[in-house]
Amino acid sequence: MKKYIYLTIGIVSMLIVTSCQKDVLENPSLGEGGFSLALNVDDSETVATRAAMTPAEAVANADVKIYKPNTQGLIRQYTYSEMPDVVYLPKGNGYRIDVVAGEATAAYPRKANFEQKTYKVSREFDVVANNITSNVNLTAKICNAITNATFDPTVAENFEEGYTLTFSLAKGETDTNKTLVYTADKSGKDGYFIIDNLILETNIYWVFNGNLKSDGTAFTANGFISASTDSDDADVVNDLAGARQKMTFKYVVKDGTLTFELDVDMSTEDIDDILAWNPTSTGISPSKPYEIWATFATVNADVDTDTYDADKVYFQYRKKTDNNSENWVRIQATKPANGGDQYSALIKGLTANTEYEYQLILYTQDEECVIDGIQTFTTGNTQQVPNASFEDAHTGTEGMDNGVTLFYPQGGTPWWGSGNQKVSIATAHVTKQSTEIPHSENNNKHSVILKSEVVSGVKFAAGNIYSGYFYSLDISTQDGIVHFGRTTASDGSKFTSRPTGVSFYVRYQGNQVNDDDNTCEFLQKGAWDKGQIKFAIGTWKPKEKHNGKQYNGSEESPIAVNTADEGTFFKIGELEQTVAYCEKIFEGNGTDTGWQKVTLKFDYNSNGKGKNPTNPTHIIISAASSMYGDYFAGAEGSTMYLDDIQLLYDHPDDIQEGTVAVQ
Repeated sequence: MKKYIYLTIGIVSMLIVTSCQKDVLENPSLGEGGFSLALNVDDSETVATRAAMTPAEAVANADVKIYKPNTQGLIRQYTYSEMPDVVYLPKGNGYRIDVVAGEATAAYPRKANFEQKTYKVSREFDVVANNITSNVNLTAKICNAITNATFDPTVAENFEEGYTLTFSLAKGETDTNKTLVYTADKSGKDGYFIIDNLILETNIYWVFNGNLKSDGTAFTANGFISASTDSDDADVVNDLAGARQKMTFKYVVKDGTLTFELDVDMSTEDIDDILAWNPTSTGISPSKPYEIWATFATVNADVDTDTYDADKVYFQYRKKTDNNSENWVRIQATKPANGGDQYSALIKGLTANTEYEYQLILYTQDEECVIDGIQTFTTGNTQQVPNASFEDAHTGTEGMDNGVTLFYPQGGTPWWGSGNQKVSIATAHVTKQSTEIPHSENNNKHSVILKSEVVSGVKFAAGNIYSGYFYSLDISTQDGIVHFGRTTASDGSKFTSRPTGVSFYVRYQGNQVNDDDNTCEFLQKGAWDKGQIKFAIGTWKPKEKHNGKQYNGSEESPIAVNTADEGTFFKIGELEQTVAYCEKIFEGNGTDTGWQKVTLKFDYNSNGKGKNPTNPTHIIISAASSMYGDYFAGAEGSTMYLDDIQLLYDHPDDIQEGTVAVQ
């Protein structure tokens, strides 16, 4: 959970009253005014650690500096706890107040530490003659460079205890006050560097030292992370100040040589804590990663409704490449349902893989103003399934593929797989290309037909097709090992898109189970068979074991299933690394449904919609004429035709789920 420390600047508007107080307004007729700064803390949530300041201490020790208008120099400097109730200044516009809180204000600040953060904020304000200035609204954000280093298990496996990983902002730094040393017990912990010079301090240097378990040999590796795009030998990241660099260190064998690899997670720059100076600041707040999709996006802003008209909050947006000022599109922001100050707007109809820029538009006293400058976001990609209409197919000629329909061009790259191989020796091919009953809405000539059959000498076989491949066959039992999942899209690129829905054409006839040998606990004799199609996207990795047995998948098709071992069966929607899922079950009644168009929405889980959503790496599609075919259960003759699978990328509200009959 993100922690917040709230420090409130209370500004009270009042007439000046002469008194004997130091810094008192001595001659109001000369046009002096003042401002009152009051800091309060809500410490219901703390950042307390061994050496960290409590919120109250951070407030008491905050460094406050006031500068003349037009950057003419420092005129006041205070420790907050020692500030006068009112600071009096000559009238004028463009004064600047700078506030620093946290480690940087300590008596002996540490350049690097694991406990205490530093926060900064700067804001201009005006002083009105004979009045206390009001509405100095600030939000202090963390300004440290933040490291978060995790040791991959390969480090502990290969190195003796006592290995270290040292970070610094200067190459070769030896001052312990300026370095962070990660040991095994600090793996995954945040470390904080105070950046004193944003121009010079643009790199984070690291050095790993340890002794190999194999022979005790000393091993060292080093590198750096750079905020400069000119760096050739570094892992390039965004600006260091205010960003968390999340890293994983892994010990690997590469080209026969033992090496050390660093993976920097550039998507993780969300900071745990901010210092919020109330009342509400105004400006664009960044969109969450899961709010930017292929054809729509949500943009956000904080708006001080005491200052700006709450009913006139707008965003305007355009493609970044469009320099015509007349092409800005304006959209009204939505008031927060909870009555807060966070406004948002949903922008739809966007183009995939496109950078957009946007601005916040506010009104105060009928004067239009643009706040927070121009911000940008880039929409996601739209990808489709290879051979989604099953037009490409050929007949295999060797081994288990002999006589089997393979759904890719001869000599091409496989994507679709089927359990055909396990019954091919009986020459019963339950999954084939069909030209018998094409649907009329598209011009394609083929579909795929899945038909459940009982083959002499072989168990019940359900017609099936899936993204993946048939791995091997046990001749003695006619059971097989199947690998599910694919990493490639129809254009040959790696699959990383986030579809919101899917549509496809299907016709189904489920028959009645009339053989005791074709039943299971889920489907008894006399019941009507059911067909099923499932879709999922995720980040699955090859599984190591199922019920103590080794059935490795591959990086391309990571989920391995042995049809002889129910312990290897899986439910796509319940797998830990699944990002989104949807399915359709077809209830049989002995009659043919005719062609239908089915539209489904993907259900995104916390992996897909959380604080740091995961982009998928694989897609799984699986269809069967008998949904319990994994258990060798179903009705002979149950048949499914499938055609024209299309991934959808519209906003979910614009996708109409359901089934529509077609000619």
